[in-house]
Amino acid sequence: MKSPEQLETANARLAVGQPQRQVAADLGLARSTLQEWCQPVAVGAAPAALAAWVETPEGVRWLHPLVLAAHFSITLQGGAGIRVVCQFLELSGLSAFVGASYGTLQGLNAAREEALVAVAHEQRAALARDMPHRDLTVCEEETFPPQMGLVVLEPVSGFLLLEQYAADRKAATWTQALQVALVGLNFAVIQGTGDEATALHRHVGQGPLAPWVAAAALSATAATHGHPFDRFL
Repeated sequence: MKSPEQLETANARLAVGQPQRQVAADLGLARSTLQEWCQPVAVGAAPAALAAWVETPEGVRWLHPLVLAAHFSITLQGGAGIRVVCQFLELSGLSAFVGASYGTLQGLNAAREEALVAVAHEQRAALARDMPHRDLTVCEEETFPPQMGLVVLEPVSGFLLLEQYAADRKAATWTQALQVALVGLNFAVIQGTGDEATALHRHVGQGPLAPWVAAAALSATAATHGHPFDRFL
């Protein structure tokens, strides 16, 4: 998407006759990108006044959170793919003003994911400082999309203590990953539950963390509340 600051600067410099090539180079843009910005917007079903307004810095600032909200709601909360975002932009008419190709939106979605992860780490550290002590039961499971991952869930709140890819699912790998995930958190894991995998038994049942609850307990929970890992499978 266009940067409102870059657009404002480009418009001002082009208005006084500066060459596109120099303006593009100074702003760190490809000349073809700047030329595209200078082309009239395909209005389509949008009113002409709206089409003109979204080309202003204020209009670009309005479009940014709108497109980010679509990515957040559709891909993160809704669990749909980027192609659904493409479809939304096309059907809504917003594709007249913002790029709606898969490649364009893939880059934006990747940047959004990185930003969310960074904020999550910041918030986790900030909230942990004043966290009262809690004893936890954890549910543990291996998942395989697209490669093997270790997932540890607190079943009451749905809070993910751990969600990471791993080279193997040995007991030592589980123990190390969970211990790292608990650093800085005022939690004591008093019980673990999951399937009958030998490594999970060894990791929790014979390790320093907690006693083990066999798969029957997890099955009973799943029958009543739904399997806690359905969202990851």
